[in-house]
Amino acid sequence: MKKEGQKDYEWKEDGESFWLPMLAKNEEGEIENNGFVRVRIDIVPKEYAEKNKVGSAREDPNQEPYLPPPVGRISWSLNPCTMYK
Repeated sequence: MKKEGQKDYEWKEDGESFWLPMLAKNEEGEIENNGFVRVRIDIVPKEYAEKNKVGSAREDPNQEPYLPPPVGRISWSLNPCTMYK
């Protein structure tokens, strides 16, 4: 239920997902935007879900939708070249 004056959610071009704003109160008690989370919800029949099992998060089997490994994370190493890379 959209409240009066509230903006619509921003749908992506694929039409299957939307950006959900993350709102919180700041120290003065005013609501501010803390970024967005992209949300996709798939509703399927129970028989289909039992036939096509998927893992939790990135666990196997990682499909529907495929979740690629995170990019840009630091991997700790004692090798300075690896840390620089």
